[in-house]
Amino acid sequence: MYNPTAFQEDNIDKLVAFMQANSFATLVSSADGIPCASHIPLVITIEEDVVKMSGHLAKPNPQWQAFGSAESLAIFTGPHAYISPAQYEKHSWRTNMELYCCSCLWCSKSHHAQ
Repeated sequence: MYNPTAFQEDNIDKLVAFMQANSFATLVSSADGIPCASHIPLVITIEEDVVKMSGHLAKPNPQWQAFGSAESLAIFTGPHAYISPAQYEKHSWRTNMELYCCSCLWCSKSHHAQ
């Protein structure tokens, strides 16, 4: 995911809090070279300074067979909204946004966890 430096978050506590608050994730894996995705609730915990994600897939779901043979990606999505150029021209943060925007902006919060 493209993530401009100005919007990057490296604080593990904040990232875990975000994942816990938005725990219905999209789990993406590759099974036999074919991408697959499932939408599942995940429980996020920290055990011995390691962030762990736990969830459940139905046994008939072939995605579980990809676990252990390749990495998976959990996508946690938070709030999002469209902001028109007419709105951000009125705010003091416009100069920061000009670095990343030309005409319109879709603001969102998300985190990709492997």
